Amino acid sequence: MGETRRIEIEIDAGMLAAADDAVENGRFADRDAVIAHALGFWNDEVSRVRRLIDEGFASGDPVEGNPLHHLLSHIGRPDRYRPGPARCP
Repeated sequence: MGETRRIEIEIDAGMLAAADDAVENGRFADRDAVIAHALGFWNDEVSRVRRLIDEGFASGDPVEGNPLHHLLSHIGRPDRYRPGPARCP
C-alpha cells in the first residue's frame, strides 16, 4: 500500500454508523480500515469507468439503434425486451 499519512475527515452520522457497524460485525478491524477500503473501492471504480469510456471511444463511430435492445443483447436476454408505448404508473 505504500507510505501512509494520518488525515482528519468529517463524515455525517449515517456514514459513521455504517463504519461502526462494519467494525462491530467483524468485517473490519477499525474505522481506518473501513475508510481505506472505501477509498480503494472508489479508486478502482473510477479506474474501471475510465477504461470503459476509453473502450467506447476506441470502438469506433456511434451506431444508430435502440440503446435498450443493444444493452439487453449484451447481457444475453434480448427476448425480454418488448417495444411498446411508454407507461407511467
